[in-house]
Amino acid sequence: MIGIIIVLKKEELLDDILSAFAELEIFDVSILDGNNLEGILEKDLPLFAGLFVSTNRKMLYNKFIFGVCREEDEYNDLIKLFKKKKIDFTKNNTGFITTFKLTDFIGE
Repeated sequence: MIGIIIVLKKEELLDDILSAFAELEIFDVSILDGNNLEGILEKDLPLFAGLFVSTNRKMLYNKFIFGVCREEDEYNDLIKLFKKKKIDFTKNNTGFITTFKLTDFIGE
């Protein structure tokens, strides 16, 4: 089993990502809303606002997508489907994917 964590900065890709999971019948997925550190600092500590304007980063919010692929092939198929849907995590400000092997999984 493979655990997947996706930090998605481009929220407009969320529907395509979720449809890819659904197409492969991967339903062990949860989505959480998050705030980037830049957004928190800009809002709560205005002293930092000028720094983020100068770096031109305006991705203040993100989505955390947690999922489980039961087989490695399932994960590989998911990545292929992302590419087919033109979801490219190598582009700036898209986000990232990280995976980890699950040694223990209790539940359905």
